[in-house]
Amino acid sequence: MKKLFMLTIGQSPREDVAPIIDKSLGPEIELIQSGVLDDLSNEEISSKFTKESCRNSNYLLTSHLRDGSSVVMDREHLEPMLQKKINQAEIDGFSVIWLLCTGEFPNLYTKKVYLLNRIR
Repeated sequence: MKKLFMLTIGQSPREDVAPIIDKSLGPEIELIQSGVLDDLSNEEISSKFTKESCRNSNYLLTSHLRDGSSVVMDREHLEPMLQKKINQAEIDGFSVIWLLCTGEFPNLYTKKVYLLNRIR
């Protein structure tokens, strides 16, 4: 069975998107969701992504959290966190990694699996 790793810049699960994707994948592909902020509490997120830390940013992104609130993040701060999740997903044997975000992350990479990033 192939595994699709769906990565979001916020928190998982993405109940607004995942059921639609899961339904269209079929039984031979397993969808696993993960979010860069999954392991952080709302307090940790608030302290990590402050208005001050985003003040001089050239590229801001907004993501919704599980509790319905949202957070504004600087891409430069977020990119290493995404890369760490991507590296782990590749080690874990995923066939495809899909970054579910409308933003652009030109510096993200994989060694041998497909990385879907910013589909136009």
